[in-house]
Formats: sequence, C-alpha cells, structure tokens
Amino acid sequence: MTHRKIMKMFLYGDLAHTNKDLEATFKAVSKTHFFPFFQADFVATLCYVIRGLIEIKAINKKAIAELST
Repeated sequence: MTHRKIMKMFLYGDLAHTNKDLEATFKAVSKTHFFPFFQADFVATLCYVIRGLIEIKAINKKAIAELST
C-alpha cells in the first residue's frame, strides 16, 4: 500500500467518511495487527505534507515581497 493510499484511507475512510469503499477498508485494516504501522505512516505522511505547505508559504511570501518592490 502506498503512502497516498494510506492517507486517503484515513482521510476519506475514517475522518471525513466520504467514501464507503475506503471506510470499509479502514474498518478492516483497523482490526489487524498492522494498524499501528498504518497510523504511523499516516502521521509521517501528514507531517511531510504540512512541511511542504510551510515551504510553499515561505516561497510565496518571498515572491510577493519581490514583486512588491
């Protein structure tokens, strides 16, 4: 399972409940011994996404400052 699939499973199968297939997958996976590994992967992937967004924000602020001068 890829990082993207794990993230989608948590976001749309558990947190948002917008995808019935992913919700079923989440419920099935949550009953396995591997679930803590999926949770850890989700949190790690979320951290990477947040760091990326912070970097993009910094780049955009710099670009706006340069364009304003």
